[in-house]
Amino acid sequence: FMRGDWERAIAADGDDLRWVTNWCLPMLGRGTEAITSYRANEQRPLPPMVQLLMKASRQLLEDKREEALVSVQQFSSVRTFDPEGVYFVVRALVRLGQPSPALELLEQQVVEAGFFCHQILVCDPWLDSVRGDRRFTTIVKRAKERSQDAEAEFRRLGGDQLLSSSQ
Repeated sequence: FMRGDWERAIAADGDDLRWVTNWCLPMLGRGTEAITSYRANEQRPLPPMVQLLMKASRQLLEDKREEALVSVQQFSSVRTFDPEGVYFVVRALVRLGQPSPALELLEQQVVEAGFFCHQILVCDPWLDSVRGDRRFTTIVKRAKERSQDAEAEFRRLGGDQLLSSSQ
């Protein structure tokens, strides 16, 4: 998913909740399948924050914008999710026409909080409407820098050698 290869991401999704599949299906024009999956998952006994994110995702795909915005705001107000999870709130906010709060979250609670996968920021079509924003460009640049720094530190500590010796 993070590299924009939607078909491959679906094929590799082994998660019971089918998160990755449900994020990718709309990219392939198969949003109805994702809605069906979200509805089924909403009936399961899941943590409230997971339920809320699924509900918001479904509402977005159903074009229930006001309801989706309320769900996203409820989710955002708790702030107990990891930076990658917050990324999915960001994309929802952008899709809902809320670029300022989306970019604030992206900068502070996603990239600076430890999720700096710049590839998805560049290829996620849900972020298209903010690509021309200078702040977005700066955030993507920062994410790329942090990613490169992490890779350099990994190599400096011999991580690449460790992985190659285990194969």
